[in-house]
Amino acid sequence: MRNYLKRASFGKLNFEGAFLENVNIGDRPSTCDTKGIIAAAITAVFALGKDTANYDYLFIDISRTPVCKWEGLAVTPVNWIISNNVGHKVWIWSHEFGPDLGFIIPKCY
Repeated sequence: MRNYLKRASFGKLNFEGAFLENVNIGDRPSTCDTKGIIAAAITAVFALGKDTANYDYLFIDISRTPVCKWEGLAVTPVNWIISNNVGHKVWIWSHEFGPDLGFIIPKCY
């Protein structure tokens, strides 16, 4: 992700952050309540001693759930992205984050 953003922005965007693995945000969602998923992620991250307020963006990769009919979801301007268990693929982050870099979605990968 860091390399993609650096190259896509021609070196103007420096991406730094904390990567947290195996963060437990609770049971697999029974609905696709994005606000609930984000709140659970923030609570879990805070329990690990990190404060999401210290970061500009929150990228969440949830365990695959068929109730969410999307692969990824974001808002524009982006301050959070949720991936439906495809976070290991760079295209999901570039697709969801791309519009904030000025990319047209169909041409961003």
